[in-house]
Amino acid sequence: MPFFILACDIGNSTVGLGVLDPLRLLASDSVPMDPNQSEAHYARTIRTLLSAASLAEADLSDIIISSVVPSLTPIFRNLSTNQFDVDAVIVSPTLDTGLNFSRMPFPQQIGNDRIVNAAYAYAQYRQAVIVVDCGTATTLSVVNGQGEFLGGAIAPGLQTSAAALAQSTAQLPSVPLRCPPQAIGPDTISAIQSGLLYGHAGLIDHLVQRIIKELCEPSVVRATGGVSPLLSPLCSTLTATLPQLSLEALGWLYTRAS
Repeated sequence: MPFFILACDIGNSTVGLGVLDPLRLLASDSVPMDPNQSEAHYARTIRTLLSAASLAEADLSDIIISSVVPSLTPIFRNLSTNQFDVDAVIVSPTLDTGLNFSRMPFPQQIGNDRIVNAAYAYAQYRQAVIVVDCGTATTLSVVNGQGEFLGGAIAPGLQTSAAALAQSTAQLPSVPLRCPPQAIGPDTISAIQSGLLYGHAGLIDHLVQRIIKELCEPSVVRATGGVSPLLSPLCSTLTATLPQLSLEALGWLYTRAS
């Protein structure tokens, strides 16, 4: 008998929601992250998503939650029980992901989103992987060919950098995140766009190249996150972009942990 799960990816800016079967994503949505919202608010979005997947509440077998916002985790845990009568699976470093964290001095500090994405990528390719997640922060998560999580790099995300620039200066405006036709911006807006887009692409390429050099083994690089489709064409190292990687990874992790 088919069963369906809800994947909840709680990030610093958005909450990604996906209905899976569980290895195939049937419907997805993303809403702003707001720790002040009620269970009922998020439950309404979930019910709309179930309807979009042509499912009833009774069809929902389980819920898996990955969160990097501690204050929202209990809200979604309670939502699962109170609204959908399901005891949710909560992602943590103690969950069996197939990765080895013995090289990490403080594995409890690793973001759950990084763990989920890296574990899924390694399970797919069974060789060294570098997952570049372009969200509120731009994170690079590294797993070697033996399945050991090695760490990575964390930098301010593209949108975070753009907002900080506009807020911290008196005369530089907030600009739309579009790639200008050339790096030499003839006006302020295109100059800011050049610095943000080409500059962030250069940051990613440089970090990936350094990491590959340190790994000293063949590596697969995969990009995900909300602005990855915007950045990937500008990066020489990002050859594949998977915007829904986190939701698909949660579906895969659920089947592994069950």
